[in-house]
Amino acid sequence: MEVFLRLMGADDDSIAQTRSSPMWPALEAAEHTLVYDAAAMGTGQPPVDRLGRIKVPTLVITGAPDREHDLAGTEFFEASARAIVEAIPSAEHTRLPGQTHEVDPHALSPILTAFYKG
Repeated sequence: MEVFLRLMGADDDSIAQTRSSPMWPALEAAEHTLVYDAAAMGTGQPPVDRLGRIKVPTLVITGAPDREHDLAGTEFFEASARAIVEAIPSAEHTRLPGQTHEVDPHALSPILTAFYKG
């Protein structure tokens, strides 16, 4: 799990905080699934050649955490979002203020509603 967190860009402080958090045992319990994540991710880069064939409007959403320690590792996701938006002709990128991996549906709902009504 620590290796995974480092690959996602987490620094020593973030990893230490995660290790001492109540969620660490659950993360360790799921770490055996990371091999499947790695296989699915391949190189870790978005498949821009395939993405470029998408012709429908596409919304790429990332979180925009408020707390400093939640920012660790977000550059991986931001870089992926940028690559996806650059590859899909009709894509746009939206950041959800105050949201991390566990997005609040109340924060997500108006963004999706606006996109689908657009």
